[in-house]
Amino acid sequence: MTLLYFFSLAQTEVNRHVLIAIRNYLLKFASNENAVTVVDKTPTKINQKPHSVLYVSGNPNCGTVLIPLLLDLH
Repeated sequence: MTLLYFFSLAQTEVNRHVLIAIRNYLLKFASNENAVTVVDKTPTKINQKPHSVLYVSGNPNCGTVLIPLLLDLH
């Protein structure tokens, strides 16, 4: 049985470069380039800032690399 992962990370648009760097790293392990994307979002509420969201979906390779990486962070 193959596990499929889905998660997203969001940052204000000013920090979009962080999400791009994460996307570029994860693309090394992705079996499908469309499984790792960054989308820019416009504010939907008055006090909300423009933000970007990194979406990772359906890629077991990213999960097997990313989860151990995050667990090892200090």
